[in-house]
Amino acid sequence: MEIGYYYHILEIGVLYEKGGQRGRFWRFGEQKRLGKEALFWQRILEYIHIEETGTDCSERLFVDLDKLCRKYRLPNYERILQMKEELSDSRHLYEVNEREAQSVHHIIACLLTEIEKNLTDWNGKARVYRIMAVMHQFSKVMHGKDVLNENCCQISYKQACRSAQGYMNYEMIRICGHEKI
Repeated sequence: MEIGYYYHILEIGVLYEKGGQRGRFWRFGEQKRLGKEALFWQRILEYIHIEETGTDCSERLFVDLDKLCRKYRLPNYERILQMKEELSDSRHLYEVNEREAQSVHHIIACLLTEIEKNLTDWNGKARVYRIMAVMHQFSKVMHGKDVLNENCCQISYKQACRSAQGYMNYEMIRICGHEKI
């Protein structure tokens, strides 16, 4: 499966979750569900790395996604599961700058680690949702228009950095290792 689809699935999940923040403190079960979804997002990054070596991971991705959707009601992924065959067979060739791709991959991995750390903090809800807002900006860099969303607009790495600046504090910039952001 095309690597851009993995990033687009990641973006769909993050976009749905970041829009669902209610209240200042965690609701019952919210940390656990979001933690499981963050683990799924980390697996997506692992699958991207494996795909770059030439091994297809789409079947594993759809199995993991199906398990996640069966356990938790996540309507944002249902359309993806229905398009399983179309996504697996489709080859949407999207050219990316290799250096920027590595940078985006690293930033998203760092942000996912921070989400996991803040999920255990009773007062960490606002930080988790801020991190997801940043992560959403960077996942948009790695895909263009495709079968998941024909109206999707592609943004550049520089645009993502500028957009993410509004959500990032110095600590988040330092964690990601990108002082230029």
